[in-house]
Amino acid sequence: MITNFAKTRLTRSALAALAITFTSPAAFAAVVCASPNLDIPSTIDGVYLNLVTGSTGSAAGWDINPYNNNAGLTFYGAASPQGVLATGTAGTLAEAQAVASGAPIAPTPATGFYNQFQTRGAAFQTPGTRFLGVKFTNEVTGAANYGWVEIVSGNGTGANAGFPATISRYCYDDTGAQITAGTTPVSLQQFSVD
Repeated sequence: MITNFAKTRLTRSALAALAITFTSPAAFAAVVCASPNLDIPSTIDGVYLNLVTGSTGSAAGWDINPYNNNAGLTFYGAASPQGVLATGTAGTLAEAQAVASGAPIAPTPATGFYNQFQTRGAAFQTPGTRFLGVKFTNEVTGAANYGWVEIVSGNGTGANAGFPATISRYCYDDTGAQITAGTTPVSLQQFSVD
């Protein structure tokens, strides 16, 4: 025989479980990640990437454009005030920062600024895996978003420095909050309760 107290307790437990079930997807929505393993052609066009949709091409409403400007791997950020996390002088003399794993990519960066224009990629022109910080406008939310793009650079030299190159993965926070380079939040991991 189930008492009223037990019924109330069972009902509350069921409602709590139901609430967790329906609210969990929203909790996962703040940080978005993808692993496109997208080749960056060693051309003046390179690849145009929309970080929200994953679409490529200059008509895709792109956010980041890694390419070769005949001086090796280079980056271009979409319309101002968005861009690539850089140091130096704003404009075509800016240098893209290779952001350390665990470093924040924030609205107000600790060092540097977000460069819209051609951003030289000297820090990405030797073999290795590095993180590029980006700021872009999310066309779904309308908010400025901050993210990291993992670039795997090859051993090309001279005009092909940094090639072959690949965008292996990226993450951004769709709320406009800062994000930590190279980490995938625990909230994106899937768990089951047995």
